[in-house]
Amino acid sequence: MKTAACLQEIYNRAEAMIDNLDIGLACLAALEAALIQQGAPPTPVIAAIRRYLEDVRADADRVARLTMKSPQP
Repeated sequence: MKTAACLQEIYNRAEAMIDNLDIGLACLAALEAALIQQGAPPTPVIAAIRRYLEDVRADADRVARLTMKSPQP
């Protein structure tokens, strides 16, 4: 039973991370749009941050999926 509770907690935390990363990506997109609207060209820094956030989100999604596929004792 303890293993199932631990797996559920890992899943819950991964889902919370995904939600927070989605918010971060939306904020980054809004920042980029505002900068472009003010005439600034897209910056490599914003692109790098976006790639990093997307990679971390993909990893959190994998953790959530693998956790739910784990055999329950």
